[in-house]
Order: sequence, then C-alpha cells, then structure tokens
Amino acid sequence: MMDPGVIGLVSGEATMPVSSFIIQYSNVNYADFLSADADLIITEGDGDDSPRVTEQLSAEQAANLIAQGRLVAGYVNVGVTDTARGYWNPDWTSAGNSTDDDLNPVAATAPAFLQGAPTNDYGRLVDFTDPDWQQIVVDQVTFLLTERGFNAIFLDDVNTYYQRYVSLNGEPATAAERDELAAQAQAMTEFVTRIRGVMDSINPDAVLIASTDPYMPDNSPGGASGAIADQYRDAVDWYLLDNMPNQAALDRAAAVFGDHLLVVQSDGSFPTGPTGPLPLDDLHGYGPAFYAPSSAYDTFVPFERPTATTGTLIEGGNGPNTLRGGDGDDIILTGEGADTAYGGGGNDLIAGSTSGMRAFFAEGAEVTRPVRQGAFVIVNGGDALYGEGGDDRIYVGYNSLADGGAGFDTAYVDMRFMWVSWVAGTVLTTHNDLGVNVDLSQADNGSVVLDVGGVGNLAVTLTDFERFVITFGSGDDVVIGGAGNDILEGDSYNFPGGNDTIDGGGGDDDLYGGGGADILRGGDGNDLLNGGEVRPGFDDYAADQLFGDAGDDLIIGRPLDIIDGGSGYDTLELWLSESGLDYTIDLAAITSGSTVTLIDGTSITGIEEVSVLRLGDGNETVIGTSGNDTIRAEGGDDVLDGGAGVDTARFDGRRSDYTITQLSNGHVQVSGPDGTDDLVRIEQLRFSDGTYVQEITTGPVSLGYAGFGYAPEAGGWADNTTYPRGVADIDGDGRADLIGFGSAGLFAALSNGDGTFGETFLAYNGFGASNAAGGWANDDLYPRTIADVNGDGLQDLIGFGSAGVSIALGQAPASGQAVAFGPATLAYAGFGASDAAGGWTSADTYPRTVADVNGDGRGDLVGFGGAGVYVALGQSDGSFGATQLALNGFGASDAGGGWSSDDRFPRVLADVNNDGRADIVGFAANGTYVALGQSDGSFGSMMLGIAGFGYADVGGGWSTADRYPRTLGDVNGDGVADIIGFGGDGTYVALGRGDGTFGDTTRLVDSFGQSDAGGGWSSNDRFPRFVADIDGDGLSDLVGFGGAGAYVARANVEWVRQSGQIGQDAQSQAGSPLPQWAELFAGPVEAGAVSNGAHGFADRAPTLHPPGPGPAGPDMDFVAMHVM
Repeated sequence: MMDPGVIGLVSGEATMPVSSFIIQYSNVNYADFLSADADLIITEGDGDDSPRVTEQLSAEQAANLIAQGRLVAGYVNVGVTDTARGYWNPDWTSAGNSTDDDLNPVAATAPAFLQGAPTNDYGRLVDFTDPDWQQIVVDQVTFLLTERGFNAIFLDDVNTYYQRYVSLNGEPATAAERDELAAQAQAMTEFVTRIRGVMDSINPDAVLIASTDPYMPDNSPGGASGAIADQYRDAVDWYLLDNMPNQAALDRAAAVFGDHLLVVQSDGSFPTGPTGPLPLDDLHGYGPAFYAPSSAYDTFVPFERPTATTGTLIEGGNGPNTLRGGDGDDIILTGEGADTAYGGGGNDLIAGSTSGMRAFFAEGAEVTRPVRQGAFVIVNGGDALYGEGGDDRIYVGYNSLADGGAGFDTAYVDMRFMWVSWVAGTVLTTHNDLGVNVDLSQADNGSVVLDVGGVGNLAVTLTDFERFVITFGSGDDVVIGGAGNDILEGDSYNFPGGNDTIDGGGGDDDLYGGGGADILRGGDGNDLLNGGEVRPGFDDYAADQLFGDAGDDLIIGRPLDIIDGGSGYDTLELWLSESGLDYTIDLAAITSGSTVTLIDGTSITGIEEVSVLRLGDGNETVIGTSGNDTIRAEGGDDVLDGGAGVDTARFDGRRSDYTITQLSNGHVQVSGPDGTDDLVRIEQLRFSDGTYVQEITTGPVSLGYAGFGYAPEAGGWADNTTYPRGVADIDGDGRADLIGFGSAGLFAALSNGDGTFGETFLAYNGFGASNAAGGWANDDLYPRTIADVNGDGLQDLIGFGSAGVSIALGQAPASGQAVAFGPATLAYAGFGASDAAGGWTSADTYPRTVADVNGDGRGDLVGFGGAGVYVALGQSDGSFGATQLALNGFGASDAGGGWSSDDRFPRVLADVNNDGRADIVGFAANGTYVALGQSDGSFGSMMLGIAGFGYADVGGGWSTADRYPRTLGDVNGDGVADIIGFGGDGTYVALGRGDGTFGDTTRLVDSFGQSDAGGGWSSNDRFPRFVADIDGDGLSDLVGFGGAGAYVARANVEWVRQSGQIGQDAQSQAGSPLPQWAELFAGPVEAGAVSNGAHGFADRAPTLHPPGPGPAGPDMDFVAMHVM
C-alpha cells in the first residue's frame, strides 16, 4: 500500500494539468483542502466508520473543490483487502470484527478471492482476477464517481500482482514462470482497462491515477510488454511513484511512463545515490518532485519542498532571523521569533514554523495544531514577510506585516482566535469576536489592516496582494474581496457567529457566511456562495442573503435564505434536510426566471439550474426541471417527479435496505428506512453502495392469440392495406385489445391481462371491406382508426372516407355486450379522398390520424397535407372545428418540408414531454424530428430529437416503414413516449427524455425484426407490429401479427446496478460519427421466407394467400398515428 504521505508532484501535460497534489486518507479536514494550493487531492470517499477512517470528504465538499478547478480523486485498492471499506464483512476472518482483522485466519465461508490469499504488511493479497473481487472494486469506483461526485480515481497497489505471485511461488526462475508472471501483469492491465471503461461510461472526463512502479508495465522479465504495456499506458492518465530508492529507479520510471509522473517521498528520507542522499536537483530530471515528511494517515502538511534546480529551501530556526530568497521559486520557512523574510524573484512560498503540524492559515505566526479536533495555539510572531518579485503565497500571522510585492500574490490569514494560553498542558483558546470592516481590494496598490484585538491589540497588515484566503472571526464582518479568486469565510463551525457582509469583488470567489444572518455578494466572476456552514447539513437557521451578481455562480441555500443568482447561468444547491417541513417545490418554476417562495419563507430567483435538492423528514412534493436533477429524499413520504432530463433520487441507505415496486400507473415506489416515496420520471436511484438504473426488457415471445394472422387457419388477414389490424383499449379496462377491420366490419379480441386474448367477436358491422360493411377496401385510400373524439371516456370509430370523416361514437354497452357503437355519420366534410373533401387521396402521401393535440381530452383530426400539418379540433358532441394549418412543416410539398411518402418518412403523434398534448414525431433522412403540441392546437418549431431511426445511412438506414417500421410507446412507464424501431435483427428502443429528445438506442429484444435472425418479419404490410399496454401494468408491450396469429412480448422494468458498459449515444450531440445501422438490416428477404429459429414463427405460411372473408391485416398508419 502506498504510504499516505502528504504531498507530491506532477510533471508534464495530461488530461488536466497538475502542479501539486495532496494525499490524506483519513480524518479529512475540508478546510485544509480548501486552503491548500493543490490541483489534485487524493483522499477518502468510500471508507466505512473505523479507527482508521473516521472522516471523509462529502459529495458537497468534493463539488466545491471541483468547482475551484481541482481534481478530487477517491482512493480504491485493486489488490489488497481493507477493513475500512464498506464491502468488508467481519465474518470473513476468525476475528469477526472490523478492526484491523485483515491478517487473521480466513474463514471457510469467506469469498473465493480471500481463500489462500497471502498477507503483506497490512492486509491480504487477494486474487484480483476473481469476478466478485473485481465487482467490489468496480462498485467502489462507481460509488465515488456517482454518489460522491469525485472527478478522479486513485488505484492503489496495482503492482500487487507481482507481490502475490512471489508470495505464492517465489521469484520466477524459469521462462515458464516468467511467462506466468507476465500473464498476471496482463490480467491486471485488463482489470485496470475495465475500470477505465467504467469511469468513461459515468464521466468521460474523469482522470485515472495509478500507484505503480517501473515494473508495471515495462519490458523486464515478468512485466507486461508490447501492446499490453501500451494498453496500460492508454488507460492511465497519471502514474504515482512512491518512495523511489534512487535516481536509477526514477530514470527507469521516466523511460516507461514519460512525463506523466507523480512522485511522493513519504518515508522521511530522500532517494540515495552512490555516495548518500541525492540533492533535490536530482529528484526530478523529468519534472518536479515533492517531499512529505510524515506517513501518518491523519497528517496534513500543505507545504511543498523546493522544485529542484529553480528554487531553494530556506529554514530560519529560532529567531529573530533575516531570510532571503534568490531568483528561483523559493520556500522560506521562518522559525520561532520575529523574523524578516524576503522572497526575491520567482514564485515563492513564505511561511512560519517548520512544524509539519502547521495550521492551514496564519502561517506567518507560529501556529500549531496539537489536537485534531481543531484547537490551535497562536503565538504572536510579529514577522515581516516580503514576497518581492513573482507570484508569491504568503501565510501571515498576527502582529505580522506582509507585502506581496510585484506579481500576483496571495495572502493566507486565519482570524478565528484572539488569544490562547496554556493551563496544565492544555490549550485554552479565546475566539475572536471583533468584527472587521475592510476593503481587501485596497491592498492591491496600498495596505489594509485586519484588527484582531485581544491583549496587545493584535493586527495583520497586508500590502500589495491580489488574492486572499481568509477566515474571519465570529464578529460582524464587512468585507469586500480583491480582484483575484478569493476564499473568504465569515467564521467557522469551530467558532460560529456574526452577521457578516462579504462581497467577493472581482475574480471567481468562494464565499462562506458561516453562522449568523449573512449577506454574500459574488460580484464579478463565477463564484461559490454558501450562507451556512462548510459542513453539509449544518444550518444556523438564520436568514442569509445570497446574491450571485454577474457570472455563472454556484449558490448553496438553506431554509429562510433569500437567494438571487443574478445574471449568468447560476446553479443552486438547496439543502432543506434540517427543516422537517412538508415542502411543495416546483424546480421548473425556480428555473423559469420567476421568484419562488417556499412555505418557510425561503425566496429564490435568478436560478437556471438546481443541481442538488436535499429534502428533510417532511412529506415533500417535488417537480423537477428540464435538466438533470438530483433530489435527495432523507425522510418522510415524498412524491418526486423528475421532469425532463436524466434525474436522480438519492437515498442514504444501501440498496438492500429498500424495496422497489413498479406501479401500474407507471410510477415507481421506493420503500425503506426513511419512508415510502413515489417516483415518476426518475431515471436513476442512488444508494450508498451504488447507483441503479432502469433496464427495459421483455418476457419471452409467445403466441398470444391464434387469430388475426396471415395464414388461412389464423383468419387469412393477408395484408394491412385491405384488412388493417391494430391494438387499442376498445372496452376501457386499461388493457389494449386486438382489433381488425375485416370484411364484415370491426372485429375484436379482448385482452385477458396476461398476454393472451379472448375469442374474436364482431364489435361493429361497419368500416369493413365488403360493400355491406361500407366498402372500406383500401386503407391507403380510406384509413381507419380508434380514438375518443368527444371526451366521454369511450372509444369511437373513425374512418376517413371519400366525402370526409365518418364517426361511430362509442356507447355504453348493453347487458351481454362488451362494447357498443352508434351509427356511423359524416362528422366532418374534410380530410376526405374526393376533391370536395380536400383531395386526401393517399395515406402514404397525405397521412391522417386522430390525436388530442391541445390536451382537452378529446381526439382531434390531424392530417399531413402538402403545406404542412392541418388540425380540426374535436368538440364535445363528436363534431370538429374548422381546419387550421397548425404547422408549416412535415408536409409533402417542398414548401412543407418534402415529407413526400409516409413509407419513407413516417410521422407519428405521441406525448413525448408528458404535458397531456400529442406531439409530432417524424422520421426524416438524417434522424427523428419533433414538434411539441401547444394548448391552442398548433405545434412548436421542429427540432432534432435523435440522430437516428432515419431513412439515410447517416440516420441509421431505416429505409422504409414497410421493412423497418417505427412507432412510439411508453416502454418504461414514465409517462413519456419512447421510440421503438423494428430493425433487422430485432427491436430497438430509445427512451424519451421528457423534453422532446431521446436517449441512447439499445436493442430491446432479438425478435420482430426483418431478417431471419430477427424473426423474418419481412413486411409491415404483411406482418404488422405494434406497441401497446396489453396487460395494464403501465408498460407498452410488443405485439406482432404473424402467420399463426398475434405474438406478444410483454415489457418489464428492472432496477439494476449501473454497469461499466459504454452506451451508444444515438443523438451524437458531440459531433462524433453517427451509428451505422446497415449491418443490422440484412438484405431483402424473399417473399414467403420463414424463420425456423427460436422465435416461434416456423408455422408462418410459406406462400402468398388471397384475402379471406374474415378479419384482415395491419394498419401501419393506425399504429404509427395512434396517440398514446
């Protein structure tokens, strides 16, 4: 295990530049990290409560550090057990406890990866190739990137493959043994590569750091080489080298890893050369290196040793002393006493005491931290610190004078304490309650004095500084920041209090109010404003006023706060976890620009995004925004509607503590120790041990009904043009039924709710192909469908005839009837085939359907004409209003968009944003376009919903609707329509995001496809397919009319742990190459081709049959146009 030393270095350019780093594995002090001038922080985020890991970095703290432009890396060990981790089970060893029992004998019931595992200094070298162990590691990585929100991962002990092999087998002596060791190196490389893939699937920008040595990989015996070595180097961004013994080891490492090295010396010594310790110059011929004097887990030392040839370490010892730096980047550590320090040229660091236990502020005075809980000793040092040239960092103590000089200089000051004293060896502190009134920007070209008070009237004088990192006392402070990126804290949780007013001024500032009723103003720049305390969940119940002003700000608000983001794109984290009230919160209203006032008086305005919402123990109702929301449900029975976007509900417990139930209304119920929550449009559930996502699957394909099929014995429904079939809830029981317009009229088979259907019956003697039933012999000329046109809750029959639209209104069935309809009447003299009725001569050229486009509960007539989309709104008496041009688009003419054929460019109506209004979805050449329905019956502007499911190769190669039909349905029950495409080798789905766009395209089932491998569904006119909820569970199921009858595959939703597989983004928003689907769509299938595979279609008729007298075939327009 790498010694958890303290500081190290970076060299070269990588994914993110790093010039310094910190390692602190336990007893994490967030304030230390905030004050440290480090680009990379390697720390804990997945440790369980134990003597070794008592504090960790929280998600909120990590987010704040990342917002400052830092990398926050979570610790993960890939090869050694660790009792401080959440995965550890005390029963795995004979000790049966969680306190350093890694080395105790392994129990027989322990996992296989522990059996026979050799020990090293502190744990067991596991079989890292074991799938269960690898899943444990992957789960830790997933947890750190999702639950904690870290943006980097540190993999420790990557080289334990070598240690384990040698422990079990001894040093390799033969060629075969070296090959065996090389195979272990390759296995570790593949494991690291898998972890890289997991990270990329969660956050492609996340950085991977690996603790390694020159033997992994290189060309030495037992090491990985060639392509495997390249694979390892490609997977890892930075390589951390620990305690290199000499320059030769460093040279070898640089030869293998180039300039992507992090170096730490944490064993208290420098590397040695032939004649003794190497000078600092020799540590880093390939980049700077840092020295860490302590290897204790809870030690924090924020000072780097000099960066080799360009700088000098100057230590004062007991003073008074005068210390002078040169032109390099010096580190000047004043000793005890009143010292004077001059930085000279270069970017210097000037600070007080040489103790490794220094506090993070007030370094010019002699400051120590004798106990971890935060008690301090302040000694009145009275130093004079001069940065002179360069960009200097100066830690300033009480009664000290600091002058930054030329360059961009930073002053660090801690003003929390007024005085301290020693009583019987105990530190007694008196907090500073003297408020200040200071404009720090005056220190840029002048001086400011910060009064502390107390005995001797302590003060700090700052001259010529551009940036400030200051924690003030518990008095009422009035502070204006400088032009730099300041970090200003009104007080701290150690000594809270004071009603502070802090204005960040210029720069990207971090402002913390602490206790009291504070006023924070970000000023210019992208600022962080936190009116409460740094600790998550803490609130002083004071009404803070938080003003982001200009820039893109992050504001952390709490109950009673007044929040105004100001201009720019501002993000809010709203922490209500301590209130216990029953909130109703519409996050969409918050982000709309209007002012929203919560029941406790919290006022919010000027916010564009709510990134985190933490609820309390009340029974809250939350509606999300159109973005990606994270809602934390900590107690009570909450109703959470994520809205559009990819939304996450967070829970405090482990997955095993909760029960997830899919409700029939499409909602998800999560029950656990913190209440029972009702969720809708929530895409991710994040528990303490992992994130779970919905996995949409189907049950097996089965013959649901031996009727409505192509073959004579199944009814002889030979084609969908003469005898269209469909799936719709004709009897109003919430389950979709089989329907078909046959020769004699409308036939139906009602759903039994289990994927099967009852006997076929004649539901209506009309709208059939025969003359007696109306002569509706061609669905391209006279399309028919079913919808509720008068809003009475009963399905009505609609036919687009020659003279216009005929309607048979649904009626309450009499005794013994399943359904009933009134006489067919001409309800509207339009949308008909004749010239007098509009000249709608072909459903392929001018498709028509019925859908509720204005959300009033009544079906409206919708026709895609030459100029665009025409609508006639349904009335309560079954008639329709005047035809209006609802959208100049999706029309057949060039002026209307060139949608000249519904077979090539099909159009569907469905509700893709869950607002109760049908939207237009059109499958064009390069992808799928959407126009959202408006309340007046018109449609919004067209937008690209997904760069897929289109006619051309660039759109996916879905060349015709007859071969590759597409439709919409709600397969996951979230109330948002999803795209379902019947491709070559099966059925594909892209889930709706709720804003008119769609997510990744995935294969739902390897059936209902055009090719033999997909089942041989070669033509949608012959073998039509539909999507509808046939069992009433709120999920749309697949229904296909084959040779022997109607086949079904019922949809299922399961919540599964987020995997590391990289999904294919069908939208290709980043401009990456779009998916080429041609391989999915094999060449044409000959007429009558059958599939003898495992899909149940071997009985399909091998030759064409003439139309029979019974019910007839599929209505591509019906399903394609059926609104959900």
